[in-house]
Amino acid sequence: MERVLLALGRKEPDSVPIDLGGPVSSIHILAYQELTKFLAMNTSPVIKDRIQQIVDPDEALLRRFDVDFRHISLRPPDVWRFREFEDPSGRLAFVDEWGIKWARGPYYYDMIDHPLRNATIAQLETFEWPNPADPGRTQGLEKQAKTLRETTDFAIVADSIYGGLFETAWWLRGFEKLMIDFHRNVEFVELLLDRLLELFKSFYTEFLRAVGDYVQVVQFGDDYGMQTGPILSPELFRSLFKPRLKELYDHIHRTTKARIFHHSCGSVRPLIPDLAEAGVDILNPVQPFAVGMEPESLKRDFGSLICFHGGLDVQRLLPFETAENVSREAERVAETLGAGGGYIFASAHNMQAFTPPENICAAFDSVRSIKHL
Repeated sequence: MERVLLALGRKEPDSVPIDLGGPVSSIHILAYQELTKFLAMNTSPVIKDRIQQIVDPDEALLRRFDVDFRHISLRPPDVWRFREFEDPSGRLAFVDEWGIKWARGPYYYDMIDHPLRNATIAQLETFEWPNPADPGRTQGLEKQAKTLRETTDFAIVADSIYGGLFETAWWLRGFEKLMIDFHRNVEFVELLLDRLLELFKSFYTEFLRAVGDYVQVVQFGDDYGMQTGPILSPELFRSLFKPRLKELYDHIHRTTKARIFHHSCGSVRPLIPDLAEAGVDILNPVQPFAVGMEPESLKRDFGSLICFHGGLDVQRLLPFETAENVSREAERVAETLGAGGGYIFASAHNMQAFTPPENICAAFDSVRSIKHL
C-alpha cells in the first residue's frame, strides 16, 4: 500500500502502482479465459458485471501481475433477482432493478428500453426507484474489507455504483430524449438529476458505512467524453453536473478519508480543471487516442492538479499490435505519467474479447520491471 499512497501523494514510489479489476479496469471473460489458459492457470472466472461481461480476476492472476489493489463492490439487493428471458427478436434479455431492459449481444448486453422515455415530472415522483438501504447490498462487506486491511498490504478500492448522474439519466430517459430535454425540458432534467444525486449519496452512505474505514480509493463513473471531445458543452456541464458532482464528492469526503476516483471515457480535457474543483483526486481512464488525452500533455498541464489512472490503449494497441510494441508503449506511458508520482498503471478501460494474452502479459510485466528508486 505504501507504493500506492506515495503515488497518490505525488511522490515517486519504487515502481508505478498497478491496478487490474473493478468495473472499468478489468477484462472480458473471453480474453480472461485465453489469458489464464496461456498462463496455465486453473481458475473459475466469476462474472463481475453481467452487462460488460467482465470478470473479477482470480487472486492467482493478481499476484502473477503483482497488482497493488483489491476491489470491493456493493452486492445485489435482497428484493431483486436476476431473471433472463427472450425478447421479441429471440435474444436473451433482462430488466435491471432500475427498470432498464438489456439484451444479449455477441460479447455483452445492449440497452434496448428506457423506463422514463415518456415520463412526465409527476411520474418521476411515482417511479419505483432502487432502495440504497436494502440490507443485501452490504452483506459481509465490512468483514471482507477488514480482513483485507488486517491481513494484506494491498490498497482497497470501493468500486463504482451503477452509472453516474449523466449516464443513469440517459439510460433511464434515452440519450436522444435527454439531450433534447437539456434545451426544452430543463425543469424535468433538474428534478431527475436531483433525484439521482440523492440516491447516489444514499448508496455511498450505506457502502462507506461498511467499508469507509478500510478503503483508500472510492470510485464513481460518469462518461462525459466522445472520441473527439466532450459530449456536453463545458457550460452545460458546469451548470448541471459540476455542482451536483461537488455535492456528492463532498459527501463522500466527509464519510471517508479515501481518495475519489472518477471514470470518464473519451476526450474530457476541457473538463479536467472542473473535475478537480469538484473533488476528483484520480482521473481514469486516460484514453490516449481521444483528442487531447495524450499522456505527455496531460502530465504537463494537469499533473500537479490530479492523479491519473489507466493510459494503456485498448482500442488499437492491446488488441492488434505485437507484444514487443505493447511492451514498449506500456513502458513509455508509465514513465511519462509516472514521473514524480501521481499515476496508477492500468488499461484504458476493460480489456476486450480476443485481446491476445501475450500482449496483456507484455504490458503488465514490462511496467513492473521499471524501477524508480
